[in-house]
Amino acid sequence: VGAQLSKSSEVYGILSCEEGSLCRLVNTLADGDDLGDGESGGRRELELGKMVIAPDIPIEVRVYEKTGAGMGWHIDDIIYHPEQIEVVFTLENTSDCCTMWQPHDQPLPSSQQMSNNDDHDSRREHPKYELQSTQTTPNSALIIKAGGVEHKVSPLTVGKRTILKMAFVRELAVMDESMEGHASHHNKKKAQRRSKK
Repeated sequence: VGAQLSKSSEVYGILSCEEGSLCRLVNTLADGDDLGDGESGGRRELELGKMVIAPDIPIEVRVYEKTGAGMGWHIDDIIYHPEQIEVVFTLENTSDCCTMWQPHDQPLPSSQQMSNNDDHDSRREHPKYELQSTQTTPNSALIIKAGGVEHKVSPLTVGKRTILKMAFVRELAVMDESMEGHASHHNKKKAQRRSKK
């Protein structure tokens, strides 16, 4: 189940406040390049301004409460240049869902090291691979640079998980033209729901 926060809501205002703790945290991490592999533009990115809530990507409220709800292995699409920072803020979590990720310094074993019958997920069970995992708690944030770490959320079997999903970008970041539809598809769905009423 999902919904969008209105830009005029008090919660949106709190999350986008430059003096707020989440904005300050994202800026501190981004300015120190603690979010990536050290290959980003560094000083060039700082010249593009501070990190702010992405104007074209809505803040989403997501509720996971059905058995099997989760998210498969993926790497977040790069929608802006420089890359946006994706944030998952946990509001509630009584579920058994875990967020798992592949560390940058530990690539998956190559297909040559595995049998031809092994798929992408089974390669993660290879003895040389150490999967990282955490169970998010209320008032915690997962912060990931788009295009970076491969990650997933394990399927829910019990409980409920409620999160806010948002993105931060540099003030002068430019949206990748090929991703404009990706960023705005939520707004189109919202408009379609309004026109059906």
